[in-house]
Amino acid sequence: MTEIDQNGCFWVNPPGHTLSLFANYFSGRTSPSLAYEFTCAYWHSGVRDVPLNAQENANFDCLVKNKYQVDTHHIFISLVRDALTSKRA
Repeated sequence: MTEIDQNGCFWVNPPGHTLSLFANYFSGRTSPSLAYEFTCAYWHSGVRDVPLNAQENANFDCLVKNKYQVDTHHIFISLVRDALTSKRA
């Protein structure tokens, strides 16, 4: 069971084109010692006390409506409850 299963919700911080290094960290395309390193970005707490990337153009608060597991992947069909945008968006 994933944390998303337990919480029934999650936030999406889609990386913009200027954050390719950030995307590389979280995809594991950096050196093993840097993979999944959260210090590569500036974070702040959202309204539900979840980490939001301050450098992103948008952040989405999602409520899980349905879920599927396909092989090793978890697919969550969700409702966007809140969307935050920056002045850059």
